[in-house]
Amino acid sequence: AMAFAEEGGIKPSKEFDPAGYILEEDTDDIPLIEYDFGKNGKHFLIVNPERKEMPYYHTLKKNLGDDFEYVMPFGEEYEDDSDDDDEYSPLSKIDSETIKKAFEGMSKWQEESDRHPDEKYTYQYLDYPQTLSVKNQFIADELLSPDNYSCLPREVIDRILALPKDEAAQDISNVMLYSIGKTYKGINDDTIESWNNSAIMHSLILLAQLQSDKGLDAVLEIMRQTDEFADYHLGDLTPELLHPALYACGKDNITAIEAYLNQPGLDSYLRSQAPDALAMIIFNQPERRGEIIDAFRRLLNNMTSNLPVQKACDGTFAGFVMSNLMDIDAKELISEIKDTFATDCVNKTIAGNCNDVIKEIKSGRGERYKDKYELPDIYEQYEDLKKFITKPE
Repeated sequence: AMAFAEEGGIKPSKEFDPAGYILEEDTDDIPLIEYDFGKNGKHFLIVNPERKEMPYYHTLKKNLGDDFEYVMPFGEEYEDDSDDDDEYSPLSKIDSETIKKAFEGMSKWQEESDRHPDEKYTYQYLDYPQTLSVKNQFIADELLSPDNYSCLPREVIDRILALPKDEAAQDISNVMLYSIGKTYKGINDDTIESWNNSAIMHSLILLAQLQSDKGLDAVLEIMRQTDEFADYHLGDLTPELLHPALYACGKDNITAIEAYLNQPGLDSYLRSQAPDALAMIIFNQPERRGEIIDAFRRLLNNMTSNLPVQKACDGTFAGFVMSNLMDIDAKELISEIKDTFATDCVNKTIAGNCNDVIKEIKSGRGERYKDKYELPDIYEQYEDLKKFITKPE
Protein backbone atom coordinates (compact mmCIF):
# COMPACT_ATOMS: atom_id res chain seq x y z
CA ALA A 1 0.00 0.00 0.00
CA MET A 2 2.83 2.40 0.85
CA ALA A 3 4.63 1.64 -2.42
CA PHE A 4 1.41 2.14 -4.39
CA ALA A 5 0.78 5.49 -2.69
CA GLU A 6 4.35 6.65 -3.25
CA GLU A 7 3.94 6.08 -7.01
CA GLY A 8 1.51 8.99 -6.81
CA GLY A 9 3.82 11.04 -4.60
CA ILE A 10 1.89 10.45 -1.37
CA LYS A 11 3.84 9.62 1.78
CA PRO A 12 2.49 7.90 4.90
CA SER A 13 1.31 10.28 7.60
CA LYS A 14 3.53 10.82 10.61
CA GLU A 15 0.99 8.93 12.71
CA PHE A 16 1.92 5.78 10.79
CA ASP A 17 5.44 5.69 12.28
CA PRO A 18 4.53 3.47 15.28
CA ALA A 19 3.47 0.74 12.85
CA GLY A 20 7.15 0.16 12.18
CA TYR A 21 7.45 -1.21 15.70
CA ILE A 22 4.34 -3.37 15.40
CA LEU A 23 4.64 -5.00 12.00
CA GLU A 24 6.73 -8.13 11.79
CA GLU A 25 9.88 -7.87 9.72
CA ASP A 26 9.36 -8.76 6.06
CA THR A 27 11.34 -11.97 5.48
CA ASP A 28 11.21 -14.91 3.06
CA ASP A 29 9.20 -16.78 5.71
CA ILE A 30 6.22 -14.59 4.91
CA PRO A 31 4.55 -15.54 1.62
CA LEU A 32 4.11 -12.83 -0.99
CA ILE A 33 0.47 -11.91 -1.52
CA GLU A 34 -0.52 -9.69 -4.42
CA TYR A 35 -3.10 -7.02 -3.64
CA ASP A 36 -4.94 -4.71 -6.01
CA PHE A 37 -5.11 -1.12 -4.80
CA GLY A 38 -7.04 1.87 -6.03
CA LYS A 39 -9.83 1.48 -8.56
CA ASN A 40 -9.23 -0.73 -11.58
CA GLY A 41 -5.56 -0.68 -10.74
CA LYS A 42 -5.36 3.11 -10.75
CA HIS A 43 -5.03 5.56 -7.88
CA PHE A 44 -8.53 6.70 -6.86
CA LEU A 45 -9.20 9.91 -4.95
CA ILE A 46 -12.51 11.00 -3.43
CA VAL A 47 -12.70 14.68 -2.53
CA ASN A 48 -15.41 15.74 -0.10
CA PRO A 49 -17.35 18.93 -0.83
CA GLU A 50 -15.27 20.59 1.91
CA ARG A 51 -12.27 20.05 -0.42
CA LYS A 52 -9.80 19.23 2.35
CA GLU A 53 -8.42 16.48 0.11
CA MET A 54 -7.63 18.88 -2.79
CA PRO A 55 -3.84 18.93 -2.13
CA TYR A 56 -3.79 15.22 -2.95
CA TYR A 57 -5.35 15.89 -6.36
CA HIS A 58 -2.51 18.23 -7.27
CA THR A 59 0.06 15.75 -5.95
CA LEU A 60 -1.41 12.92 -8.03
CA LYS A 61 -1.74 15.16 -11.09
CA LYS A 62 1.89 16.17 -10.78
CA ASN A 63 3.18 12.61 -10.43
CA LEU A 64 0.74 10.63 -12.58
CA GLY A 65 -0.60 13.10 -15.13
CA ASP A 66 -4.08 11.88 -16.07
CA ASP A 67 -3.40 8.26 -15.10
CA PHE A 68 -5.64 8.22 -12.02
CA GLU A 69 -9.34 8.44 -11.23
CA TYR A 70 -11.17 10.77 -8.89
CA VAL A 71 -14.55 11.89 -7.63
CA MET A 72 -14.82 15.65 -7.31
CA PRO A 73 -17.80 17.71 -6.09
CA PHE A 74 -18.55 21.07 -7.62
CA GLY A 75 -20.20 23.80 -5.60
CA GLU A 76 -22.23 21.45 -3.41
CA GLU A 77 -23.00 22.11 0.23
CA TYR A 78 -22.05 19.26 2.53
CA GLU A 79 -23.72 18.42 5.79
CA ASP A 80 -22.37 15.63 7.94
CA ASP A 81 -25.13 14.51 10.26
CA SER A 82 -23.25 11.51 11.58
CA ASP A 83 -22.54 11.13 15.28
CA ASP A 84 -19.06 12.41 16.14
CA ASP A 85 -18.54 9.33 18.28
CA ASP A 86 -19.21 6.87 15.46
CA GLU A 87 -16.07 4.93 14.68
CA TYR A 88 -16.39 5.09 10.92
CA SER A 89 -13.70 5.74 8.35
CA PRO A 90 -13.99 9.04 6.44
CA LEU A 91 -15.21 7.20 3.35
CA SER A 92 -18.09 5.62 5.24
CA LYS A 93 -19.49 9.09 5.89
CA ILE A 94 -19.99 9.68 2.17
CA ASP A 95 -23.51 8.50 1.40
CA SER A 96 -24.67 7.36 -2.01
CA GLU A 97 -26.40 10.66 -2.74
CA THR A 98 -23.19 12.57 -2.12
CA ILE A 99 -21.30 10.20 -4.40
CA LYS A 100 -23.97 10.65 -7.08
CA LYS A 101 -23.71 14.43 -6.84
CA ALA A 102 -19.94 14.17 -6.97
CA PHE A 103 -20.00 12.14 -10.17
CA GLU A 104 -22.52 14.51 -11.69
CA GLY A 105 -20.20 17.39 -10.86
CA MET A 106 -17.04 15.84 -12.36
CA SER A 107 -17.66 17.17 -15.86
CA LYS A 108 -18.35 20.65 -14.48
CA TRP A 109 -15.19 20.46 -12.39
CA GLN A 110 -13.10 19.41 -15.40
CA GLU A 111 -14.65 22.15 -17.49
CA GLU A 112 -13.80 24.73 -14.84
CA SER A 113 -10.23 23.44 -14.55
CA ASP A 114 -9.72 23.49 -18.33
CA ARG A 115 -11.02 27.05 -18.47
CA HIS A 116 -7.92 28.32 -16.67
CA PRO A 117 -4.70 27.61 -18.58
CA ASP A 118 -1.39 28.43 -16.93
CA GLU A 119 0.32 31.72 -17.61
CA LYS A 120 2.93 31.28 -20.35
CA TYR A 121 6.44 30.81 -18.95
CA THR A 122 8.80 33.42 -20.45
CA TYR A 123 11.53 33.89 -17.85
CA GLN A 124 14.92 35.00 -19.21
CA TYR A 125 17.55 33.11 -17.25
CA LEU A 126 20.52 34.73 -15.54
CA ASP A 127 24.14 33.98 -16.31
CA TYR A 128 24.65 31.55 -13.47
CA PRO A 129 28.17 30.98 -12.07
CA GLN A 130 30.03 28.12 -13.75
CA THR A 131 32.62 27.94 -10.98
CA LEU A 132 31.76 27.77 -7.31
CA SER A 133 33.27 30.28 -4.91
CA VAL A 134 32.59 30.03 -1.16
CA LYS A 135 34.28 31.26 1.98
CA ASN A 136 33.73 27.98 3.82
CA GLN A 137 34.68 25.21 1.42
CA PHE A 138 33.25 22.51 3.68
CA ILE A 139 29.75 23.87 3.05
CA ALA A 140 30.04 23.29 -0.69
CA ASP A 141 31.69 19.91 -0.18
CA GLU A 142 28.97 18.66 2.16
CA LEU A 143 25.98 20.02 0.24
CA LEU A 144 27.25 18.61 -3.06
CA SER A 145 28.40 15.28 -1.66
CA PRO A 146 26.56 12.22 -3.06
CA ASP A 147 27.07 10.63 0.37
CA ASN A 148 24.67 13.22 1.82
CA TYR A 149 21.94 12.66 -0.75
CA SER A 150 19.30 11.71 1.82
CA CYS A 151 20.41 13.64 4.89
CA LEU A 152 23.11 15.95 6.18
CA PRO A 153 25.01 14.52 9.16
CA ARG A 154 24.09 16.22 12.42
CA GLU A 155 27.64 17.41 12.98
CA VAL A 156 27.60 19.14 9.58
CA ILE A 157 24.31 20.86 10.40
CA ASP A 158 25.68 22.01 13.76
CA ARG A 159 28.87 23.30 12.15
CA ILE A 160 26.99 25.31 9.52
CA LEU A 161 24.50 26.77 11.99
CA ALA A 162 27.37 27.78 14.30
CA LEU A 163 28.80 30.12 11.64
CA PRO A 164 27.76 33.78 11.42
CA LYS A 165 24.37 33.46 9.78
CA ASP A 166 24.99 35.93 6.95
CA GLU A 167 28.29 34.27 6.08
CA ALA A 168 26.75 30.81 6.00
CA ALA A 169 23.71 32.00 4.04
CA GLN A 170 25.89 33.64 1.41
CA ASP A 171 27.91 30.46 0.87
CA ILE A 172 24.71 28.41 0.65
CA SER A 173 23.27 30.88 -1.85
CA ASN A 174 26.36 30.52 -4.01
CA VAL A 175 25.91 26.73 -3.99
CA MET A 176 22.27 27.15 -5.05
CA LEU A 177 23.04 29.47 -7.97
CA TYR A 178 25.85 27.16 -9.10
CA SER A 179 23.49 24.17 -8.95
CA ILE A 180 20.84 26.01 -10.96
CA GLY A 181 23.40 26.81 -13.64
CA LYS A 182 24.58 23.21 -13.83
CA THR A 183 21.12 21.68 -14.20
CA TYR A 184 18.43 23.99 -15.58
CA LYS A 185 19.26 23.58 -19.28
CA GLY A 186 19.37 19.79 -19.12
CA ILE A 187 16.11 19.73 -17.19
CA ASN A 188 14.42 22.02 -19.70
CA ASP A 189 15.47 20.02 -22.77
CA ASP A 190 15.30 16.62 -21.04
CA THR A 191 18.96 15.82 -21.64
CA ILE A 192 20.20 16.07 -18.06
CA GLU A 193 22.39 13.32 -16.76
CA SER A 194 22.08 12.06 -13.21
CA TRP A 195 22.54 14.82 -10.64
CA ASN A 196 23.77 12.85 -7.66
CA ASN A 197 23.29 15.33 -4.83
CA SER A 198 20.53 17.14 -2.96
CA ALA A 199 22.29 20.49 -2.67
CA ILE A 200 19.21 22.58 -3.39
CA MET A 201 17.07 20.63 -0.93
CA HIS A 202 19.70 20.94 1.82
CA SER A 203 20.18 24.64 1.03
CA LEU A 204 16.49 25.49 1.45
CA ILE A 205 16.29 23.57 4.71
CA LEU A 206 19.35 25.37 6.09
CA LEU A 207 18.24 28.82 4.94
CA ALA A 208 14.95 28.34 6.77
CA GLN A 209 16.96 27.93 9.97
CA LEU A 210 19.54 30.67 9.39
CA GLN A 211 16.89 33.36 8.68
CA SER A 212 19.33 35.63 6.86
CA ASP A 213 18.35 37.99 4.05
CA LYS A 214 21.55 36.93 2.26
CA GLY A 215 19.65 33.88 1.08
CA LEU A 216 16.68 35.76 -0.39
CA ASP A 217 17.95 36.24 -3.96
CA ALA A 218 18.85 32.56 -4.32
CA VAL A 219 15.47 31.38 -2.98
CA LEU A 220 13.63 33.70 -5.37
CA GLU A 221 15.79 32.44 -8.22
CA ILE A 222 14.72 28.88 -7.44
CA MET A 223 11.12 30.12 -7.55
CA ARG A 224 11.71 31.61 -11.02
CA GLN A 225 12.53 28.20 -12.46
CA THR A 226 10.10 25.81 -14.11
CA ASP A 227 7.87 23.33 -12.34
CA GLU A 228 9.99 20.59 -13.95
CA PHE A 229 13.08 22.06 -12.28
CA ALA A 230 11.41 22.03 -8.86
CA ASP A 231 10.15 18.50 -9.44
CA TYR A 232 13.63 17.30 -10.43
CA HIS A 233 15.37 18.75 -7.37
CA LEU A 234 12.61 18.72 -4.75
CA GLY A 235 9.79 16.47 -5.92
CA ASP A 236 6.69 16.69 -3.75
CA LEU A 237 8.77 18.39 -1.04
CA THR A 238 8.55 21.64 -3.01
CA PRO A 239 5.82 23.37 -0.97
CA GLU A 240 7.09 22.31 2.44
CA LEU A 241 10.63 23.53 1.66
CA LEU A 242 10.14 26.66 -0.43
CA HIS A 243 7.79 28.89 1.52
CA PRO A 244 9.57 28.41 4.90
CA ALA A 245 12.87 29.36 3.24
CA LEU A 246 11.28 32.38 1.55
CA TYR A 247 9.70 33.46 4.83
CA ALA A 248 12.97 33.10 6.74
CA CYS A 249 14.99 35.05 4.19
CA GLY A 250 12.38 37.56 3.06
CA LYS A 251 10.22 38.37 6.06
CA ASP A 252 11.94 41.74 6.42
CA ASN A 253 11.88 42.52 2.69
CA ILE A 254 8.26 42.49 1.61
CA THR A 255 9.17 44.78 -1.27
CA ALA A 256 11.33 42.06 -2.84
CA ILE A 257 8.58 39.44 -2.45
CA GLU A 258 6.03 41.77 -4.03
CA ALA A 259 8.40 42.51 -6.90
CA TYR A 260 8.64 38.78 -7.52
CA LEU A 261 4.85 38.44 -7.39
CA ASN A 262 4.51 41.20 -9.99
CA GLN A 263 7.04 39.63 -12.40
CA PRO A 264 5.28 38.23 -15.49
CA GLY A 265 5.99 34.87 -17.11
CA LEU A 266 6.74 32.67 -14.09
CA ASP A 267 5.43 29.26 -13.05
CA SER A 268 2.13 29.57 -11.20
CA TYR A 269 2.69 26.73 -8.74
CA LEU A 270 6.07 28.07 -7.64
CA ARG A 271 4.66 31.60 -7.55
CA SER A 272 2.02 30.38 -5.11
CA GLN A 273 4.72 29.77 -2.51
CA ALA A 274 5.16 33.54 -2.10
CA PRO A 275 1.65 34.14 -0.64
CA ASP A 276 2.33 31.16 1.63
CA ALA A 277 5.41 33.00 2.92
CA LEU A 278 3.41 36.18 3.47
CA ALA A 279 0.84 34.20 5.44
CA MET A 280 3.66 32.77 7.57
CA ILE A 281 4.46 36.30 8.72
CA ILE A 282 0.95 36.70 10.11
CA PHE A 283 1.15 33.39 11.98
CA ASN A 284 4.66 33.95 13.33
CA GLN A 285 4.63 37.74 13.76
CA PRO A 286 0.98 38.62 14.39
CA GLU A 287 1.88 42.21 15.21
CA ARG A 288 2.58 42.67 11.47
CA ARG A 289 -0.88 41.59 10.37
CA GLY A 290 -1.86 45.04 9.07
CA GLU A 291 1.29 45.26 6.94
CA ILE A 292 0.70 41.84 5.36
CA ILE A 293 -3.03 42.44 4.84
CA ASP A 294 -2.04 45.56 2.88
CA ALA A 295 0.37 43.45 0.78
CA PHE A 296 -2.42 40.98 0.01
CA ARG A 297 -4.73 43.88 -0.81
CA ARG A 298 -2.24 45.17 -3.38
CA LEU A 299 -1.92 41.66 -4.78
CA LEU A 300 -5.70 41.29 -5.15
CA ASN A 301 -6.04 44.70 -6.76
CA ASN A 302 -3.30 43.81 -9.25
CA MET A 303 -4.96 40.49 -10.02
CA THR A 304 -8.29 42.19 -10.65
CA SER A 305 -6.61 44.06 -13.51
CA ASN A 306 -4.20 41.37 -14.67
CA LEU A 307 -6.15 38.09 -14.46
CA PRO A 308 -8.05 38.62 -17.74
CA VAL A 309 -4.72 38.98 -19.60
CA GLN A 310 -2.75 36.51 -17.43
CA LYS A 311 -0.06 39.02 -16.52
CA ALA A 312 1.93 37.85 -13.46
CA CYS A 313 -1.01 35.66 -12.46
CA ASP A 314 -3.51 33.16 -13.74
CA GLY A 315 -6.66 31.47 -12.48
CA THR A 316 -4.85 28.67 -10.68
CA PHE A 317 -2.54 31.06 -8.85
CA ALA A 318 -5.54 33.17 -7.87
CA GLY A 319 -7.18 30.07 -6.42
CA PHE A 320 -4.12 29.34 -4.28
CA VAL A 321 -4.16 32.95 -3.03
CA MET A 322 -7.76 32.47 -1.93
CA SER A 323 -6.65 29.45 0.11
CA ASN A 324 -4.11 31.65 1.89
CA LEU A 325 -6.73 34.29 2.60
CA MET A 326 -8.97 31.66 4.17
CA ASP A 327 -6.06 30.46 6.31
CA ILE A 328 -5.36 33.95 7.67
CA ASP A 329 -9.08 34.77 8.19
CA ALA A 330 -8.75 37.81 5.93
CA LYS A 331 -12.04 39.49 6.80
CA GLU A 332 -10.43 42.84 5.96
CA LEU A 333 -10.21 41.83 2.27
CA ILE A 334 -13.72 40.59 1.52
CA SER A 335 -14.44 43.51 -0.80
CA GLU A 336 -11.25 42.89 -2.79
CA ILE A 337 -11.98 39.15 -2.89
CA LYS A 338 -15.38 39.83 -4.44
CA ASP A 339 -13.79 42.11 -7.05
CA THR A 340 -11.24 39.42 -7.93
CA PHE A 341 -13.90 36.75 -8.37
CA ALA A 342 -15.94 39.22 -10.43
CA THR A 343 -13.33 38.89 -13.19
CA ASP A 344 -14.57 35.29 -13.65
CA CYS A 345 -10.91 34.31 -13.95
CA VAL A 346 -10.36 32.56 -10.59
CA ASN A 347 -10.06 28.77 -10.78
CA LYS A 348 -12.84 27.65 -8.46
CA THR A 349 -11.50 24.09 -8.18
CA ILE A 350 -8.74 25.26 -5.82
CA ALA A 351 -10.60 26.94 -2.95
CA GLY A 352 -14.20 27.06 -4.13
CA ASN A 353 -16.29 29.94 -5.41
CA CYS A 354 -16.57 33.42 -3.93
CA ASN A 355 -19.25 32.44 -1.45
CA ASP A 356 -17.24 29.40 -0.33
CA VAL A 357 -14.15 31.51 0.31
CA ILE A 358 -15.99 34.23 2.22
CA LYS A 359 -17.89 31.66 4.27
CA GLU A 360 -14.62 29.98 5.28
CA ILE A 361 -13.03 33.32 6.16
CA LYS A 362 -15.97 34.28 8.36
CA SER A 363 -15.86 30.89 10.07
CA GLY A 364 -12.37 31.69 11.41
CA ARG A 365 -10.73 28.51 10.17
CA GLY A 366 -7.17 29.84 10.40
CA GLU A 367 -6.34 28.25 13.74
CA ARG A 368 -6.83 24.80 12.20
CA TYR A 369 -4.18 25.44 9.55
CA LYS A 370 -1.45 27.13 11.56
CA ASP A 371 0.80 24.04 11.53
CA LYS A 372 1.36 24.58 7.80
CA TYR A 373 2.94 27.94 8.58
CA GLU A 374 5.36 26.95 11.33
CA LEU A 375 9.11 26.77 10.81
CA PRO A 376 10.14 23.12 11.12
CA ASP A 377 12.78 21.83 13.52
CA ILE A 378 15.69 20.94 11.23
CA TYR A 379 16.64 17.76 13.07
CA GLU A 380 13.08 16.42 13.11
CA GLN A 381 12.76 17.43 9.47
CA TYR A 382 15.77 15.36 8.44
CA GLU A 383 14.60 12.40 10.50
CA ASP A 384 11.38 12.44 8.50
CA LEU A 385 13.08 12.98 5.15
CA LYS A 386 15.63 10.21 5.41
CA LYS A 387 12.85 7.66 5.88
CA PHE A 388 11.77 7.94 2.27
CA ILE A 389 14.58 9.72 0.37
CA THR A 390 16.99 7.14 -0.98
CA LYS A 391 20.09 7.71 -3.05
CA PRO A 392 19.44 6.95 -6.73
CA GLU A 393 21.26 4.04 -8.34
